[in-house]
Amino acid sequence: MKLGIIKIDFPLRNIRFREENGQYEYDINLSIKVENVETKSSYQEKKEKKDSLSLENLKRHIKEGYSLRETIRIPLEKGTNKIYFSLRDTIQQKRLRKLDIIKIK
Repeated sequence: MKLGIIKIDFPLRNIRFREENGQYEYDINLSIKVENVETKSSYQEKKEKKDSLSLENLKRHIKEGYSLRETIRIPLEKGTNKIYFSLRDTIQQKRLRKLDIIKIK
């Protein structure tokens, strides 16, 4: 088995914020599932990114091109590995999904 490293950036300018008591909150759920076609094994990991910023800090971070970054290590086995990505913005109630296929010899 090999370990793959996935690096994901969430640009703040693309995230929806909710104003609550003078603070601007974001709440993002990330899910990654790896399925090996030959062995039928699977691995899943979920992460939540949630915080709040003042309006001043939010404007500054967006102007500077700030991104939230996440690095996840995933197991990859010989054969065909399907990697399912799901990113859900709970404030906006929108979901982005993606499938990648990696073959290991």
